[in-house]
Amino acid sequence: MTEMRRSPRTWAHLIVASYAALAGEGLCPATELMGYPGAVLCHDMSPDPKLVYVNRAAQELWGRNWDDFVGQPSWITAAPEHRADRAAQLAAPGLVTEYRGERVSATGHRFEIIDASIWPVYAESAEFGKPREQVGQAATFCNWQPLD
Repeated sequence: MTEMRRSPRTWAHLIVASYAALAGEGLCPATELMGYPGAVLCHDMSPDPKLVYVNRAAQELWGRNWDDFVGQPSWITAAPEHRADRAAQLAAPGLVTEYRGERVSATGHRFEIIDASIWPVYAESAEFGKPREQVGQAATFCNWQPLD
């Protein structure tokens, strides 16, 4: 399935299920992810990863609505001078915790994300014993501070 064609509801389910499997605890029910108080973003696994899910907290923080955010390259969340650091952190396997990094909103306001978690998002496998395919990568954080 083309990643962009998955519904927001399906992405929410895959995001929270993958987090629970890796962290050993739930983030929140998938039906509550859009209203989760922390920012939650997810991009697909295309060569230039595109955002496929962005909850309301992330939309407010970056100053973009769903239509302006989803489908955009995920690197737009970081200032040009911080994109290499962001890419290096995203390349780490498994669940990454305590990530910090500078980001920039659509209006140019800079902020630092603190104690973010980043994890691979897997499709559900219908066949027993078949490895699950990684279809995305998600991040969440509840703490940030303005830098300007």
